[in-house]
Amino acid sequence: MKAFSFPKSPKLKYAHSLVKLANKVIATKDTQVEFNLTETIELDSLSISFLCGLADISLENNQKLVIRYKSNRKIKSVVDIINDSIQKNKITDFEIGNNKFQLARITSNNNMFIDRMLVLLQKELKFGEDTKGSMRLVLSELLTNAIDHSGDQRAYICIGRWPNSSYLHLVCLDFGVGIPTKLRTRYPELDTDVKAFEEQHRKGLTTRIKRDGGKGYKLIQDILKFNKGRLSIISNYARVNYRYDKSDYKIWKTKLPFHGTCVDIQFNPSKGGFDEILNNKQIEELF
Repeated sequence: MKAFSFPKSPKLKYAHSLVKLANKVIATKDTQVEFNLTETIELDSLSISFLCGLADISLENNQKLVIRYKSNRKIKSVVDIINDSIQKNKITDFEIGNNKFQLARITSNNNMFIDRMLVLLQKELKFGEDTKGSMRLVLSELLTNAIDHSGDQRAYICIGRWPNSSYLHLVCLDFGVGIPTKLRTRYPELDTDVKAFEEQHRKGLTTRIKRDGGKGYKLIQDILKFNKGRLSIISNYARVNYRYDKSDYKIWKTKLPFHGTCVDIQFNPSKGGFDEILNNKQIEELF
């Protein structure tokens, strides 16, 4: 049996540890797998997405999976639902959630799950229609990218409240080929993953064949700039960190590759951005 420990709690730089964990789980074959959450005191949208995605991968590899955790109410409500899916060996679309977060595993480019998740959260967290519209646009574009272009044909989307913050936390995770790989396939002159993201950010490059690049991506950036939100992307050997609230934009090479794409957004529910930015603009697909 191989045991893998999850981080203790969501912190600023803990995404690296989740990527490292994912690489190890994906490489593990033909043995029982244990996810150890005994030291974990809190989960957020990012760790929940990885937990569900890696559980899914273990099941697909026909591995017996055990999740261990201490008697912690915050952890138990999540793990019990995931354990139920494990027991059913559920490899189809599913939703899990409570009043603090909603997660869906989606295998088709269908916004039904996103709409349902937002309706449930809106009742609990009391955000307005402008915020709801903004998040629907962002998540719909991310789902399109993950399902149609990652090669994985599934995505894990999680929405919840950022711990100890008023910000909402949006995550879209897939284990496909990665955004830089798709960009570098279409644009061979991009010789590194970092260069692919830099040019995608600067020129709005797209992975669509016979299409000029991504007004959808520009539109999302405009929304987040107005919203004073934050955007982080980890894919292949590159990481993007845009802090629109501080006008701080960084792209750098990571020490470890992530075989997939993780998009992590912090969204200010009090500012929205949908009505202001979409007026007289046409929505197109992201990337």
